[in-house]
Amino acid sequence: MPNDTVHLVADYFLYLARHEDPDEAGFLSSLQLQKLLYFAQGWALAEWHNPLFKNRIEAWQHGPVVREVWERFRESGDRPITFDQSKEPELSSQEKALVDDVWDYYKKYAPWTLSGIAHREEPWLKARGDTPDDSASTKHIDTELMKRTFA
Repeated sequence: MPNDTVHLVADYFLYLARHEDPDEAGFLSSLQLQKLLYFAQGWALAEWHNPLFKNRIEAWQHGPVVREVWERFRESGDRPITFDQSKEPELSSQEKALVDDVWDYYKKYAPWTLSGIAHREEPWLKARGDTPDDSASTKHIDTELMKRTFA
């Protein structure tokens, strides 16, 4: 696994999911994880005026996606990610606090609900533009627009 921040953030979300309910360890799907990364980036941009991670977020058909994380977990499809994240990833206390807040706010939502929330927000809508709903897109979601939206 690459040791860059987006993967550490993804691992931390998986860690939180694993420790949320030991009987349902690892219930996060790739779709949920992607939306949580988008929301975490939005919150960081709004709170810190800086990104949580440097990777681009693309406006895919089913919502925002960080391609590098999608490629890493693509085999899971729409099933829960079974990656064993028993060791807490090394993020700063500030990064963990933000991810904890995002987790606490959004963990109750089902995957398609998270996707629906992202679909109603201007950053995804603007990046998709006139791309048909059933078409693929790799258009970049603008971080300045994310900052304004999440502020």
